Amino acid sequence: MSLNYFNRFVGGQVEYANHPDGNNDGASTGMLGMVFRYPTAEITPFVHAGAGYVRLGGPVHEPYTFGPALMVGGGLDYSLPFLGGHLGLRLFQADYEYFHDNFGPQPPYPTGGRANLKVARLSTGLLYHMGSIVPPPPVTYTCTASPSPAFPGDPITVTGTAANLNPKKTANL
Repeated sequence: MSLNYFNRFVGGQVEYANHPDGNNDGASTGMLGMVFRYPTAEITPFVHAGAGYVRLGGPVHEPYTFGPALMVGGGLDYSLPFLGGHLGLRLFQADYEYFHDNFGPQPPYPTGGRANLKVARLSTGLLYHMGSIVPPPPVTYTCTASPSPAFPGDPITVTGTAANLNPKKTANL
């Protein structure tokens, strides 16, 4: 699975799974989807959904055929204090997958037909976070007044300086 987050809460995912074939079976799937999460200091709940294809092996050595695949699910990640916060534990992930495949008309002998598979996928494991979701430093504004000291009636000049500005936005001071 490959993830790319657009911001702290929303990302995209690409997923591929391959289950090598044996006698009259075998499947591979490829999906694109969205991920929504709510990261906190330790726990990160997430939900995701995807759509793509399934490639299933047919009955009685029929050739592989392609069909649509859908997936929806969610889970819970726990951040571990190792490797600078890059290591995590997926406490659980539960997904529902639906596959549809059409092997063609079913003549009198047992080949052809349709497959509508409803799959529950449960998983857990270790995570390695490649990036970071540390928020940027806050914007600060400092002022200096001159002359110092000032007395009643003296003209005073105040100068301000902003720091840690977002380079994608213009500052209105």
